[in-house]
Amino acid sequence: MIHAADVSASQASVEQILHVDLYGTALVLHEFGAVIAAGGAGVVIASQSGPRLRALTLEQDQALATTPVEELLALPMLQPDQFGTLCTRTKYPRRANVLRVQAEAVRWGERGARVNAISPGIIITPLARDELNGANGAGYKPMIELSPRRSAAGTPTRPAPSANC
Repeated sequence: MIHAADVSASQASVEQILHVDLYGTALVLHEFGAVIAAGGAGVVIASQSGPRLRALTLEQDQALATTPVEELLALPMLQPDQFGTLCTRTKYPRRANVLRVQAEAVRWGERGARVNAISPGIIITPLARDELNGANGAGYKPMIELSPRRSAAGTPTRPAPSANC
């Protein structure tokens, strides 16, 4: 199973982001975890933005990781009025996805299967181009600059961290 569903913060409402990025991922993990065969494997394509969210409490992390799927969107921290910025809209679901994979890995392991989350960084797709050229472009550009890459001279580049999203 490979799960890579995601919507853009510049193209979707908070509600859409929570339903697709958070609820959808939790549902896929839960349903596949109930039927995955021994030797099976899953991967969730996560995001580098989840870890960039400010630190949450242990209780909040546990709630994101283990709240039953049908109750997840009712968590107080996930109510749309709790999201102050465009950047924060995507960070909660993306943090939650990594936490849910960690929690589901135990259940999947009991069935003899494994599940992992990977965060490949920015992949330039039409959606990424919209982000780069949209309202969040100022926050997107430093993420590209901080990605591992080589300059034209072949030397690694690593600009100073940005305070942006």
